[in-house]
Amino acid sequence: MDVCIILNPNAGSAAQAEMLRDVIAADSTVTLWETTPESSARKLAASALQEGARLIVAAGGDGTINEVVNGLAGNFEQARLGVLPLGTGNDLARTLALPLDAQEAFRLLTSGSVRALDVMRVEAAGNTMYGLNVAAGGFTGQMNELMTDDLKATWGPLAYLRGAVSVLPNLTDYETFITWDDEAEGRIAALNIIVANGRTAAGGFMVAPTANPEDGLLDVVIVQSGSLVDLAGVTA
Repeated sequence: MDVCIILNPNAGSAAQAEMLRDVIAADSTVTLWETTPESSARKLAASALQEGARLIVAAGGDGTINEVVNGLAGNFEQARLGVLPLGTGNDLARTLALPLDAQEAFRLLTSGSVRALDVMRVEAAGNTMYGLNVAAGGFTGQMNELMTDDLKATWGPLAYLRGAVSVLPNLTDYETFITWDDEAEGRIAALNIIVANGRTAAGGFMVAPTANPEDGLLDVVIVQSGSLVDLAGVTA
């Protein structure tokens, strides 16, 4: 297996998925696997590695990319990651300046340059996970609870703004202990903390303008209490 594309059929439009199926059917070097409730993108990515795929492509949104990255965990040197942005947010694709048109992005899989990206490792409650874009805690969790497939299908990228408006009246301060760069531990009351490898989240909202997933650094954004007007621009 040379190239394995892992498609989330629930991401993007039916027309985009069908276009990919038609293009891939004409290329004998490309294998297409589609996610199901029983076979997540994470499991499929791990299986593609075992079968010797040299390029494993996440065709879906940022959630699909995250699952594929975790399927590659511990074996990042064995295969390259490709991205076909079909999701609601497509934030990693925005940071990497990838075309949001799936057909254009598909052409880049063979003609584009290879870039080395930083990978975030998150350890919590005895579990280890990996990510490429952002990791956040606080009111982001409240928003994620609202991000149903129906809401995203109805509102598209505006679903994140719709979710932000819904959580604004019920924001909660979280007592947080934080330390970085070997400094002393600090205690803050934060509404949200974003650890950013990429620049945008929630469908293009700029959360870390100077973040660069190729510089070996993470940007930390801390949101503290303010007026509803002040917070309206940062809740996403």
